[in-house]
Amino acid sequence: MTSRDAALPAASAVRKWAGVAAGAVLASVGLEMFLIPHRIVVGGVTGISALFSHFTGMRLGLFLFMFNLPFVLLGYRKVVKRYGARGIFSILLFSAGVFALHPAPMLTMNPLLASLMGGSCLGLGIGWVLRFGGFLDLSDYVVGRISQSWARYGLYGLNGALILVTGWLIGWEQSFHSLVAYVLALWWMGAGLNGSLMTRTLWIESVRAEEIVEVLQKSLNRKATPLPPESRGGEVPVVLCTVNRLEEARARALVRMIDGEAVIGVASGREPPVCDARTRRRQKK
Repeated sequence: MTSRDAALPAASAVRKWAGVAAGAVLASVGLEMFLIPHRIVVGGVTGISALFSHFTGMRLGLFLFMFNLPFVLLGYRKVVKRYGARGIFSILLFSAGVFALHPAPMLTMNPLLASLMGGSCLGLGIGWVLRFGGFLDLSDYVVGRISQSWARYGLYGLNGALILVTGWLIGWEQSFHSLVAYVLALWWMGAGLNGSLMTRTLWIESVRAEEIVEVLQKSLNRKATPLPPESRGGEVPVVLCTVNRLEEARARALVRMIDGEAVIGVASGREPPVCDARTRRRQKK
């Protein structure tokens, strides 16, 4: 093994730790410098902590630490097994960042602008942390552990109820701004988790993989990576190609010109490729 090869794992580890740290700091900025000063509450344990902080006058960072620490201690082995040390580090840094930024002045007096900026910072920060192997909230861990759609929609329902409680206890104006921040946080979390706002990774299964690789590279100037069938336990080669969202329709058309029976899916973040309608009809047959 050369020194260059040995440096690759170290560089990857540094990148992951830096990504977790950047995400935790960005999320704490969104909370303490935009959302909390305007009494804007988002979902999850973070939102519950914000409500407790508002009514008790105690610092938000304290509640974030108090509500997450027992969970981490009780499920320490599972947390470490799934996330490693970065999972513990991300929660501690997030809480510490909120503590440190509490005395800082708010960055805007406009509550709508605060909900827009705060929700964006919080969501993007959470997405980065999840992408690089950490988590900031108990709800992030639950969604990561339970892949069924009912768990995700159940969490959305609980967060919606939390926003309604915010309107009842604090004010409906704050509830509206909380809803805006929550929707933006969800969108930016997906963007941070997937790594790009404008790219899609096409998963193309075709017996004419070599021709597809050639035409994608020549027509779109995009790198296409063929995977042999043996690497995935199948019988048909697979081609992976990352394209701009605006190029996706053209890329699909180029593939169909070569192989009308090709299976085309979209690989997004941690989720498996999502096949189009034509793929589903073919699989049913």
